[in-house]
Amino acid sequence: MRLRAIELEDASADGSFTGMLATSGEASDGHRLNMNGGNLEAGLPLLVNHREPLIGQWTGFERVKLDDGVGIRGTARINMDGEGSPAELRRDLALLVSSGDIRGLSLRWDVDSDADVQRRIDLPKAHPAHVGQDEPHRLRRFGLFFAAWRGVEGSIGFVPKDRETLIGRSERSEDVFVRDFYRTSAESLAVPLDLSEDPHVEALARGVADLGLDFAGLRATVEGIAARLAQPEAAPTATQLAQPEPQLRAHVAPGDLVESFRAELRAIEERQDRRALDVIRETLGR
Repeated sequence: MRLRAIELEDASADGSFTGMLATSGEASDGHRLNMNGGNLEAGLPLLVNHREPLIGQWTGFERVKLDDGVGIRGTARINMDGEGSPAELRRDLALLVSSGDIRGLSLRWDVDSDADVQRRIDLPKAHPAHVGQDEPHRLRRFGLFFAAWRGVEGSIGFVPKDRETLIGRSERSEDVFVRDFYRTSAESLAVPLDLSEDPHVEALARGVADLGLDFAGLRATVEGIAARLAQPEAAPTATQLAQPEPQLRAHVAPGDLVESFRAELRAIEERQDRRALDVIRETLGR
């Protein structure tokens, strides 16, 4: 499964909103989607950061002509009904969306058959997604073209610039469930760091740059993981002490940052980019 982040468009106080979920342009991982081959059906789950809670559903999709190709615009509605903490959270998220404080959207999608996937370097030269064997950008050269694909879910996505909004929401909420949701969401976002101060991040940045990869897509995730590595570690347990080779990231709590980085690793594995994978594994001790 792969992710793309797209800015949302119109939103209203009743929990409904529209936004561009997918475009025919190149993604940060070098892949391209065939917009006419996408299967997106009404009823697709609406999540937050591709994780529960389920907050609503997508009610419809349409293909639209863009200056640089075709896009798929979706309409969704957050469930405003119900009582209790989950319902209060859904209504509060709807308020943040309608006010424009949260504007990120992200689509999770997958394919059913390898026959629907082709390397971009193998496409006919006249194909708009084709790249040559001498393409200097490594991600493009190893990028894939997906002729057919299906949507799995679409999410409201938090980005680093939303951190202060989430912290403020957590401090003002009287509901423990809502407060903890915003607090953990804020904690999961990247904390700006000086890359030169952390040897893990510095080594990864240097290795990725040497390979000609686009570091921008990894930077926020790496900084967040580095921040967690820099936190004081809890005393090791007896089981951990008994291990002959303790894992470098044994004390890193799981969360959105770690999951996002694992997704990046899976994408690299799919491209069979062994050199880049080795750099990341050696740097972060995976």
